[in-house]
Amino acid sequence: MALAFRAAYEKANGEPPSDAFSPYAFDGWLVFMDAARRAKATGAVPGTQGFRNALREALFATRDVVGTHGIYSYTPADRHGVDDRARILVQIENGKYKLLP
Repeated sequence: MALAFRAAYEKANGEPPSDAFSPYAFDGWLVFMDAARRAKATGAVPGTQGFRNALREALFATRDVVGTHGIYSYTPADRHGVDDRARILVQIENGKYKLLP
């Protein structure tokens, strides 16, 4: 997903991303679009209080949305959304990143 984001960013902007914030914003968009699609499937009409309620419920029911910085799942008790699958350790070896077990 991170490589797909980078390619799309480069295509749209003519240069690679140079910060961590743009992929986080992209991840937020992915989570929002997933929840909005599910909220709309309930029959709620966008722009209404019913849709806003359905969207809120859909956000808290988000499971396993793959983003650039992690895999997002939310509950009312866990609003951070990123679990241990997003945590990795790397080491720089000979000028390259090496994934540690």
